[in-house]
Amino acid sequence: MGDVDPDDVMRRVEHHFGRIPQARCRRAWSRASPISWASGECGVERPGTTAYLKLAWHAPAVTDPDFHPMLVLDAALTGAKGVNLWASFRNPPQRSTRLYRALVETGLAASVFGALLPTEHPFLYAVSCTVSEGTAASAVESAAQSAIADVRKQGITAEELQRARHQLRARLVFESDSVTNIAHQIEVLPHRRVGRRLSGNGRSHRCGDAGRRRTGR
Repeated sequence: MGDVDPDDVMRRVEHHFGRIPQARCRRAWSRASPISWASGECGVERPGTTAYLKLAWHAPAVTDPDFHPMLVLDAALTGAKGVNLWASFRNPPQRSTRLYRALVETGLAASVFGALLPTEHPFLYAVSCTVSEGTAASAVESAAQSAIADVRKQGITAEELQRARHQLRARLVFESDSVTNIAHQIEVLPHRRVGRRLSGNGRSHRCGDAGRRRTGR
């Protein structure tokens, strides 16, 4: 890059590296972890002034047809984001989303955001909440699970789907051409299919005050 002559660069590359024999590269071996559908809970307590709640569900790989409904579902629950690694952490609050209305507008949580990454193998969809001062994490979890149960039962509305499409298109346009197919899948997605993926109660992770670790299933 920079003020260089491409032809000169290629001549130099050929001079220094052209004599190296071509080698066949092995395909990286990997195996997806087995999926357990059992619900579980883990609590971690440390000294501090703020409590956090994280809920997580199994999420499909980016090549799975269910990845596109999950992307729209996250937009309806916590706000539309892109599909790069840092997209979830640069997401401004979207006050029209289900979990913002259920948790932040009611004063139960100070913030809420979701994270869905386009991974090669099935991974996790996570919803993270900052619990408001004086509120029990269990109250936030109950309200979040109730809002998600409504989506699982009824799906999202046509209005929510239209809003998600618009917001996702606006974010995906700034990313790589590799997301063109994702944008297309979102465009043709029927709203009744969105919201069925989150099954069970999820796996919750609470962090708060005190100084002991608690786990359970």
